[in-house]
Amino acid sequence: MTNEIITFGQLRRLLLDLGFVEKKLPEGHIVFGHKASDCLLPFPAYKPKEPLKWHHLALARAQLDYRGLLSREAFERRLHEPAA
Repeated sequence: MTNEIITFGQLRRLLLDLGFVEKKLPEGHIVFGHKASDCLLPFPAYKPKEPLKWHHLALARAQLDYRGLLSREAFERRLHEPAA
């Protein structure tokens, strides 16, 4: 993992590209679910340009790798791709 700041918007784009579905909960949290891999990723209500806290980024990276959706190396590469 680099020391570069990653925003919630960058991670959101990556998760949606991988087929996750976003659900906003009444308590102000956001959950991304991927049915095929049974993966759920909960986050507090970040704003799109808000920097992710390190532990939220680490959770997403570890779960995507563990579930076979994206290796740790590919995760880092994809987060740093320019927006299409």
